[in-house]
Amino acid sequence: MARSLRRLDAARKQSTARALADIRRCQVDAAEPMLIFAAANEDTIPAGIAGLVAGRLTEAHYRPSVIVSLGEGESRASCRSIPEFDITRALDACAHLLVRHGGHAQAAGFSVRNENLSALRKLLEQLTDAQLRGKAMSPGLPIDAPLQPCDWNESFLQELYALEPTGHAFPPAAFMTGALRVLTCRTVGKDEKHLKLRLEKDGVRLDAIGFGLGEWAANIPSHIDAAYRLEINEFNGRRSLQLHLLDIRPAQTLPAPFPLDRVHAQTHNDRQTPDRE
Repeated sequence: MARSLRRLDAARKQSTARALADIRRCQVDAAEPMLIFAAANEDTIPAGIAGLVAGRLTEAHYRPSVIVSLGEGESRASCRSIPEFDITRALDACAHLLVRHGGHAQAAGFSVRNENLSALRKLLEQLTDAQLRGKAMSPGLPIDAPLQPCDWNESFLQELYALEPTGHAFPPAAFMTGALRVLTCRTVGKDEKHLKLRLEKDGVRLDAIGFGLGEWAANIPSHIDAAYRLEINEFNGRRSLQLHLLDIRPAQTLPAPFPLDRVHAQTHNDRQTPDRE
């Protein structure tokens, strides 16, 4: 069963990569419509991966994306969007052209008769252009609060668990800590796309993982500001706190030199969160 699931997952990833490559042959730039709209037959974009493809395109270009898997007579599509554009409300305005539709502000789907595809694309492009044209189109990363290293503990994490369940419109809490010293840095994962760091501030050390952030490893600064979620990492029977990095940047303000009278405090904290690198 596990081998079958791995084979299916590998096939899905390959199909997604092929579909993205086909779509990206049409370069997206500021002169084109604010909506990414692509339609292809089932062999190129299977309906089962249309949502994955749309999500990747929206993430890469920060624009709403509609990916249509063409069928005979009727086609199905998946949509992904950005906070500035409610895709389901836009589909409501196109309901007269659709067979059915549903979803929420940033993810939706619909079915459409093929003879209505051209008119649908034109109307969706008009709606996105009217709402987004001229706006500064860059993603933001909402941060719930700054966090100090003294709060990197399981007691605080248990308080966060009390806020669950989380999901759309109520994501897990995201924090920011500045001027973190990078102790070690390496890439991990099959394609080395992920970033593994050991970080330190105020004498407290903790591991951090950044999925998809591996490109930073080639030129990582000595100190970084990090946006992250606090989580438990369980691996090979070991349980430890770690930072799940959402994004990083070079530190905007470097910390003051480490005073000698804090050496004892650093040693004490290291016993609580030992360096396992």
